[in-house]
Amino acid sequence: MGAGPHADGGICGSDLGIVSLEASPSASPFSSFPSSWGTRTWADAELGRGVRGFTTGERVTVNPLLCCEPRGLTPRARRRRGTPLALHAVHGRGAAPGMLIGTTRGIGGSWGEEFVAHASQLVRVRDTMSDAEAVLTEPFACCVHAARNALPGPASAPGDRRRTMG
Repeated sequence: MGAGPHADGGICGSDLGIVSLEASPSASPFSSFPSSWGTRTWADAELGRGVRGFTTGERVTVNPLLCCEPRGLTPRARRRRGTPLALHAVHGRGAAPGMLIGTTRGIGGSWGEEFVAHASQLVRVRDTMSDAEAVLTEPFACCVHAARNALPGPASAPGDRRRTMG
């Protein structure tokens, strides 16, 4: 998917860390520059050849994580609840080192004029959602994911406590 003239991007804490030169050096192996920043976005999709399941002009948001499929790798490892394990794909073929759109050389991000995303990263935006709500889809999904991972499991004892930070 390419993002055309009808698109918007939000500002992530990671973006602010880069702009203010306060980004953690520990994130360096998961980034490659130069790149257009921005991981939170919605766009009217411009589809490449062979993309199925979406229509040109359809409003989508993008999961910014560069897992296996965008790198041309076959998913090998799965974590609990079926979440793809992305770290083995950080240095996979098909893209420069990096974990996210907006922090990976050659991929671009939502702050640029355009960027490319793999069809596996696209998520439809309902017509009932405003553009401002659509750009918040990814950060909201992060919160839901953290809360779901903190739910008590079968081995939990009554009164167990969990803390989610981030």
